[in-house]
Amino acid sequence: TQLNAYAADQLATGDAVGARASYVESASIMRALVAADTANAEHGRDLAYALDRLAGVQLALGDADAALATARDAVARYTALRATAGAGGRALDDLANGLGVEAAALARLGRLDAAIA
Repeated sequence: TQLNAYAADQLATGDAVGARASYVESASIMRALVAADTANAEHGRDLAYALDRLAGVQLALGDADAALATARDAVARYTALRATAGAGGRALDDLANGLGVEAAALARLGRLDAAIA
Protein backbone atom coordinates (compact mmCIF):
# COMPACT_ATOMS: atom_id res chain seq x y z
CA THR A 1 0.00 0.00 0.00
CA GLN A 2 1.03 3.61 -0.34
CA LEU A 3 1.09 3.99 3.43
CA ASN A 4 3.50 1.07 3.76
CA ALA A 5 5.73 2.68 1.12
CA TYR A 6 5.58 5.98 3.00
CA ALA A 7 6.54 4.21 6.24
CA ALA A 8 9.49 2.58 4.48
CA ASP A 9 10.62 6.02 3.28
CA GLN A 10 10.31 7.38 6.81
CA LEU A 11 12.42 4.53 8.10
CA ALA A 12 15.02 5.07 5.39
CA THR A 13 15.38 8.70 6.46
CA GLY A 14 15.80 7.78 10.13
CA ASP A 15 12.26 8.51 11.31
CA ALA A 16 11.56 5.21 13.07
CA VAL A 17 8.89 6.76 15.31
CA GLY A 18 7.05 8.13 12.28
CA ALA A 19 7.42 4.80 10.47
CA ARG A 20 5.95 3.00 13.47
CA ALA A 21 2.92 5.31 13.42
CA SER A 22 2.46 4.83 9.68
CA TYR A 23 2.67 1.03 9.94
CA VAL A 24 0.17 1.09 12.83
CA GLU A 25 -2.21 3.17 10.70
CA SER A 26 -1.69 0.91 7.69
CA ALA A 27 -2.37 -2.21 9.77
CA SER A 28 -5.54 -0.63 11.15
CA ILE A 29 -6.82 0.19 7.66
CA MET A 30 -5.91 -3.26 6.36
CA ARG A 31 -7.64 -4.96 9.32
CA ALA A 32 -10.85 -3.17 8.35
CA LEU A 33 -10.45 -4.18 4.70
CA VAL A 34 -9.74 -7.80 5.64
CA ALA A 35 -12.79 -7.85 7.92
CA ALA A 36 -14.95 -6.49 5.09
CA ASP A 37 -13.61 -8.95 2.49
CA THR A 38 -12.08 -12.02 4.12
CA ALA A 39 -11.55 -13.75 0.75
CA ASN A 40 -9.28 -11.00 -0.59
CA ALA A 41 -5.78 -12.48 -0.31
CA GLU A 42 -4.10 -9.23 -1.35
CA HIS A 43 -5.64 -7.39 1.61
CA GLY A 44 -4.52 -10.24 3.86
CA ARG A 45 -0.97 -10.03 2.54
CA ASP A 46 -0.91 -6.25 2.89
CA LEU A 47 -1.98 -6.60 6.51
CA ALA A 48 0.63 -9.28 7.24
CA TYR A 49 3.28 -7.14 5.53
CA ALA A 50 2.39 -4.05 7.59
CA LEU A 51 2.52 -6.12 10.77
CA ASP A 52 5.82 -7.70 9.77
CA ARG A 53 7.40 -4.31 9.11
CA LEU A 54 5.85 -2.84 12.25
CA ALA A 55 7.44 -5.62 14.29
CA GLY A 56 10.83 -4.77 12.83
CA VAL A 57 10.43 -1.10 13.73
CA GLN A 58 9.22 -1.97 17.23
CA LEU A 59 12.31 -4.11 17.66
CA ALA A 60 14.57 -1.33 16.39
CA LEU A 61 12.97 1.06 18.88
CA GLY A 62 13.68 -1.35 21.73
CA ASP A 63 10.20 -2.73 22.33
CA ALA A 64 10.93 -6.44 21.95
CA ASP A 65 7.73 -7.54 23.71
CA ALA A 66 5.53 -5.61 21.28
CA ALA A 67 7.70 -6.74 18.37
CA LEU A 68 7.25 -10.38 19.35
CA ALA A 69 3.46 -10.09 19.60
CA THR A 70 3.25 -8.23 16.30
CA ALA A 71 5.63 -10.63 14.54
CA ARG A 72 3.61 -13.60 15.74
CA ASP A 73 0.45 -12.00 14.34
CA ALA A 74 2.22 -11.49 11.00
CA VAL A 75 3.55 -15.06 10.97
CA ALA A 76 0.09 -16.47 11.68
CA ARG A 77 -1.32 -14.45 8.79
CA TYR A 78 1.53 -15.42 6.45
CA THR A 79 1.00 -19.07 7.40
CA ALA A 80 -2.70 -18.84 6.58
CA LEU A 81 -1.92 -17.12 3.27
CA ARG A 82 0.66 -19.76 2.44
CA ALA A 83 -1.91 -22.49 3.05
CA THR A 84 -4.23 -20.76 0.61
CA ALA A 85 -1.67 -19.66 -1.97
CA GLY A 86 0.52 -22.77 -1.94
CA ALA A 87 4.00 -23.55 -0.68
CA GLY A 88 6.11 -21.56 -3.12
CA GLY A 89 6.83 -18.09 -4.29
CA ARG A 90 6.09 -14.91 -2.44
CA ALA A 91 4.08 -16.59 0.32
CA LEU A 92 7.09 -18.65 1.38
CA ASP A 93 9.45 -15.66 1.22
CA ASP A 94 7.04 -13.57 3.31
CA LEU A 95 6.71 -16.33 5.89
CA ALA A 96 10.49 -16.74 6.13
CA ASN A 97 10.93 -13.00 6.69
CA GLY A 98 8.24 -12.96 9.38
CA LEU A 99 9.84 -15.89 11.15
CA GLY A 100 13.16 -14.04 11.08
CA VAL A 101 11.66 -11.01 12.81
CA GLU A 102 10.01 -13.27 15.38
CA ALA A 103 13.34 -15.02 16.05
CA ALA A 104 15.12 -11.67 16.40
CA ALA A 105 12.55 -10.50 18.96
CA LEU A 106 12.91 -13.75 20.91
CA ALA A 107 16.71 -13.40 20.86
CA ARG A 108 16.46 -9.80 22.07
CA LEU A 109 14.30 -11.05 24.95
CA GLY A 110 16.99 -13.59 25.85
CA ARG A 111 14.89 -16.54 24.73
CA LEU A 112 17.48 -18.07 22.43
CA ASP A 113 16.06 -21.57 22.87
CA ALA A 114 12.73 -20.44 21.44
CA ALA A 115 14.43 -18.33 18.74
CA ILE A 116 16.05 -21.40 17.21
CA ALA A 117 13.17 -23.82 17.73
